Amino acid sequence: MRKADQHLQTACMCIILITSGVRVSELCSLENHCTFKTLDEEGEPFHWMRGTPYKTGAGTCEWLVAETHRAFAVAERFVHPLQAQLEQRIFDLRTDNPKNPEITQLKGHANRLFLAVTRQQENWVGTLSKASAIIRLNEFAAQCGLDWCFAPHQFRRIFAVYAAHNAFGDLRYLRDHFKHWSLAMTTLYAMSRQQDTELYDNVGLAALGIKTDLLEHWLEPDAVLTGGAADPIRAFRTKNEALTVKEDRAEMAKTISPLVHLRATGVAWCTADTGGCNGGQGVEKTSCADCSNAVIDESRKTVWQGIYAQQIEMRDLTDIGPGGAERVERDIKRCETVLTGLGATKEDLAYVAT
Repeated sequence: MRKADQHLQTACMCIILITSGVRVSELCSLENHCTFKTLDEEGEPFHWMRGTPYKTGAGTCEWLVAETHRAFAVAERFVHPLQAQLEQRIFDLRTDNPKNPEITQLKGHANRLFLAVTRQQENWVGTLSKASAIIRLNEFAAQCGLDWCFAPHQFRRIFAVYAAHNAFGDLRYLRDHFKHWSLAMTTLYAMSRQQDTELYDNVGLAALGIKTDLLEHWLEPDAVLTGGAADPIRAFRTKNEALTVKEDRAEMAKTISPLVHLRATGVAWCTADTGGCNGGQGVEKTSCADCSNAVIDESRKTVWQGIYAQQIEMRDLTDIGPGGAERVERDIKRCETVLTGLGATKEDLAYVAT
């Protein structure tokens, strides 16, 4: 196999790993036509992948994945010549001796999606090993100019963090890929009993870690917060002098993290646990400014600066009508309130407006 073909095959491996959370060993177990699609009661498509979890020995396992079937199609196309070579080898062995034990061994590799040629064993074709897959990934990274040494479980951990961020609604650029991870884990698991439950545990731990780190930051005495839910947090900080010590803040954050509901709206953090929140969506991106459940920290400052600059520009439009002009003024006021709460001066606001 040419080096360019290897890199394309490895690119397919990267896509599958990062959008499924499978281990490298499980990636190597994949076979032709291992993907399928189901529809829920509302016709929403769910994409799946089927493989073998060697670590747990649980037999066949199914993973909820993004719509990455093109990567599978490309991988199948590139492995086809090797599969044909393997089939020919099996045919030749069967012709020579139908009871040759190597036939059974080779048949176990015949449909594998990721095959490799072992030069040291007279061009023997077999399933790509875990160690070889890691070597391929690192070679591909080097070819892309990345100075990084991949570990076997690195993609699995990255997937868990991505899925956890998406569960908070805070991963807009991958929202389509991980849209189903906003569902409750119990709901996801109920869709197939053959799923990788350990992966769900990893996502849950990653989500808890993200939330705990955020809460610990909010408990810092000098953390700048605004929004309707900021006052109770500041009051809590004032009443608990022990929170001035980092270790105590970390312990408190761990204690309250499971009790606090958090969801990113893109412009704020929503603490409402009753549902029905549309903050940060569509034309109502500034509604979080007036919401009693919103916490806005400095991580959202640039977002509000962008909205403010946009609304200042819209103020000069003459074709938006009285209703549009009223909405613009309302949004400008909201932005000024938020940015002032985050420490912006009049000079800062004037600079953003220009």
